[in-house]
Amino acid sequence: MKRSRWIYLALLLLSLVAISFYGGAVSFGFFFAVLIFPLIALVYILLVWLQFKIYQKTGSRNIVCDTPVSYEFILQNEDFFSFAGIRVFFYSDFSTLERLPDEMDYEILPGQRYSYETTLRCKYRGEYEVGVKEVVITDFSGLLRIRFRVREPKRVIVSPRYVRLEQLRTLPDLSTLQLRSTSRMQSEPDVLTREYRPGDPLRQIHWKASAAAGTLMTRKPTGEEKTEAVILYDTARYYEDPKEYLPVENKVLEILLALAGYLSERHVPVRTLSGRGGNAAEYLRGLEGFEDFYESVCRVRFDPDFGGLRKLEQMLAAREVTESMLIFLVLQKADLRVLSLTQRLFEAGAMLVIYAVTEEESEEFFRLSEPGRRLCRIRPEEDLEAVL
Repeated sequence: MKRSRWIYLALLLLSLVAISFYGGAVSFGFFFAVLIFPLIALVYILLVWLQFKIYQKTGSRNIVCDTPVSYEFILQNEDFFSFAGIRVFFYSDFSTLERLPDEMDYEILPGQRYSYETTLRCKYRGEYEVGVKEVVITDFSGLLRIRFRVREPKRVIVSPRYVRLEQLRTLPDLSTLQLRSTSRMQSEPDVLTREYRPGDPLRQIHWKASAAAGTLMTRKPTGEEKTEAVILYDTARYYEDPKEYLPVENKVLEILLALAGYLSERHVPVRTLSGRGGNAAEYLRGLEGFEDFYESVCRVRFDPDFGGLRKLEQMLAAREVTESMLIFLVLQKADLRVLSLTQRLFEAGAMLVIYAVTEEESEEFFRLSEPGRRLCRIRPEEDLEAVL
């Protein structure tokens, strides 16, 4: 292209010299021809942009992170004139295309088409554009080159990946926790009633206790289990750039799914709390409901106005949390204030495991890890099987 522009500049200077020193119809005709040439090139580029076709097709619009799906890319000339130079650029921040020629100049004759079939992999959970991002069109002489955004970008909905864990290095032996839980339950006084929960049988309501407490109370069935594990996860959005928030949010949900799946496989009842109603299934008892749980996690929304530590403090005060012996926190920041918020639960004998999904070193935070309250950093790009 530089060569073409230097040649054009030389011709323009030559035409100026001709009309300045010689004049005449030929000199002026040559000058105006050189002068109007860029306009002709621009019109050609616009015609190519309006007429050539890009077709994209994925095997599914709903994709799971890091799972390959088929992707087809077609460039086609349906017009009567040739397309001289078309270069295609693809989205690469959140997705990758395998074995697809990038930065290649296509020259497409009338009726000709280029078709490529390959595989697409998406890196992060969310809804975003994949495939062709921009098209650069060069005119037939190589004088002008204009970059266009693709007119109909391909959007996909990407679900978080479920990583099945064989072991959980950040958690002590579950049988030991079960013994601690049993000991704690035996040391507590027998409570015959508890607050009414949606779904409890109406015939179990204890009306006298309800009148005394000022709220509905129900009889506690003999042998009723307490929540064995609780997972609290942060659904605030701390960044504006998708390149910053998508990796972190994706990893938060991956950790949530991995923990819930690991505990459910071992028949440990799990309750998840995000501080937002309807974001995830509240309770898991075994793997029977895991598919529904996964679908609800896919619908989790991260909100910049959610509240952060304020919401976390409210979740930590919930009865389901204060009664649990095993509490996981999945956070997006390593904040020392979290330790003060969890101090009461730690002193009550609960086992706390706090994961901070961050690239920050935060040595002051992580060096305070201790046997009953483990603090773990997980980087957004790390493999969970290696770090959990």
